[in-house]
Amino acid sequence: MNKDENNIKSVNKNLILFVILTFAISWPIWYSSGVLSRGDFFIYDSKWLIAQIGVFAPSLSALIISSFHSKKLRWNGLRFLSIFVLIFIAGKIITLTSPKSIYDFSQTISIIVIIIGLTSLLFFSSLNKRLLIPGSGKSQVKSRAKMIMLAVLGFPLLFLLVWFIVNIHGHSWSVSSLKNGHSFFLAFLLTVFFMNMILGGSIGEESGWRGFALPLLLKKYSPVEASIILGLITAVWHIPIDISNDFLQAIGAIVIRIVWSFSLSIIFTWFFLKTGGSLLIAIIFHTAINILPDIGFSRYEQAILILTVPLIIVSFSISHRLSTKNQLIIKGTSKN
Repeated sequence: MNKDENNIKSVNKNLILFVILTFAISWPIWYSSGVLSRGDFFIYDSKWLIAQIGVFAPSLSALIISSFHSKKLRWNGLRFLSIFVLIFIAGKIITLTSPKSIYDFSQTISIIVIIIGLTSLLFFSSLNKRLLIPGSGKSQVKSRAKMIMLAVLGFPLLFLLVWFIVNIHGHSWSVSSLKNGHSFFLAFLLTVFFMNMILGGSIGEESGWRGFALPLLLKKYSPVEASIILGLITAVWHIPIDISNDFLQAIGAIVIRIVWSFSLSIIFTWFFLKTGGSLLIAIIFHTAINILPDIGFSRYEQAILILTVPLIIVSFSISHRLSTKNQLIIKGTSKN
């Protein structure tokens, strides 16, 4: 057996272990926490915080598996755990008042969320020279300002365009978080952004999805193939959340989830390749997507549904470029 075959076997083994461990942690915790049985009712309480352990399962699985590869990655895992503990301390503080939404956060809680969020940003930035990507064991390269801005603003701007068109009929443009003035809106927006970053899935998921699984998949598959596989894994992983409502809503949620997972996975992969595997960019982009429901846009669900069309177009365009570039690389390699 040659070296390439050994590498592929190692990739397969690590990926299978990662998927099994991620699902084995997440699903039992989500169901046992009691959060999924609440349906549309939401509250930041102890049950929610327990469910967050399941949200962090992709990252925890990545750290557990990578820790067996080298002493350096074991220490790296402990560094990750230190920021996770800090995040969960913030989560515990939030549950003390059991707010029903981010609107109900006190000024003190908002400040804590922003501080922990900024700390997390620094931790996952290229300034942290000791941080290693779990799937590659490499340090992050510095992300260009242009890519950071695109990760922050690209998806929200596309949404705003669709939202504007959806609300043309009846001129019903309204944003509930703007009703208390611009100063409140800016403070609220910061809180929403950092809350979604630390306890909304971004950090909990991306250290696993793009920090571990994607680098491994790219060792064996083309960028488009890797994106499709990872998109399928993430779509299936979310199923318990999507089926927590009634049957018809659950079917619709699963269909939309699959389409969005495939489309977004391709965009995530594009960011990953353009930034040299930046985990920070993946976390920021994930956060930029997740903040939209909390801002209070009028006719939000209709806008999100229609947004599916341009999202598919963008992902197809990117996948075509990735495929073309990959073919050119293969041809160049074969010539050599």
